[in-house]
Amino acid sequence: MPNGYTAFISHNERLETNVQGPGTVDVMGDEVIVVDTNWNVVWSWNAFDWLPVNRKAILGETCTACGAGSSRCCPITLASTANDWLHCNSLAYDSTDGNLILSVRSQDWVVKIAYQDGTGDGHLVWTLGNQGNFTMLNTPQISNPWFSHQHDVEIQATANPKLIMLFDNGNTRHASNSSSKSSGQVISIDENTLIADIYLNYDFSVYSPAYGTAQILDNGDYWFLAGDLQNGVEAAQAVELIPSGFTGTSDYIIEYATPSYRSVRMSSLTAY
Repeated sequence: MPNGYTAFISHNERLETNVQGPGTVDVMGDEVIVVDTNWNVVWSWNAFDWLPVNRKAILGETCTACGAGSSRCCPITLASTANDWLHCNSLAYDSTDGNLILSVRSQDWVVKIAYQDGTGDGHLVWTLGNQGNFTMLNTPQISNPWFSHQHDVEIQATANPKLIMLFDNGNTRHASNSSSKSSGQVISIDENTLIADIYLNYDFSVYSPAYGTAQILDNGDYWFLAGDLQNGVEAAQAVELIPSGFTGTSDYIIEYATPSYRSVRMSSLTAY
């Protein structure tokens, strides 16, 4: 973060009884931990304290303990199987208010956490997504405008209006319509009126149920990655997108022969 501190997403778990169905189940959650430049913990946030535990993963995802022979494993210790309640997968810093933006994949939500540069109490400032706090205008009138099971939520905090970008995997749409595809999405938000609108929605014409990237480039273009393709020979596809109109215009496309969790465009090799 700007002051040199580092924020992490970490996993936790809790046994819950008659909360996510009958009986006692292991529920996998998440924490945000902030450390100073000496790696001392200076702030933390526990999702069990702030997010609705009775709201199960939208698609009912579960995972097994790592080492149990499953490709879908979790770092759990309280049971052999856990409900994958949140599956948080990215964390961003909003320079305009010092708060943190967390991608909550299994809930189809993006939430803003009151970090306030270390002075915040951790309450939810807002929830963006289907059944969240924002009203979606959906000016271009695309079907199912809300993202689902997203990856790599980033923010253009100083843009006017403020912009949220993400890779929309689209798992929830795909569960009800197998022909639906993933998209690179940019959403404008008004945090005062809680109004959201589609700024850009790039249809990848492929379905990527996992992985993904959303990045703003120095030239104003966007970089999106569909990291786990389910049709075609290639296993991943990244595109540089010129923000022209609601769908954008692809300027550069690269395909990989293997899945890719993230793909980050570097301005130069000397910059790192």
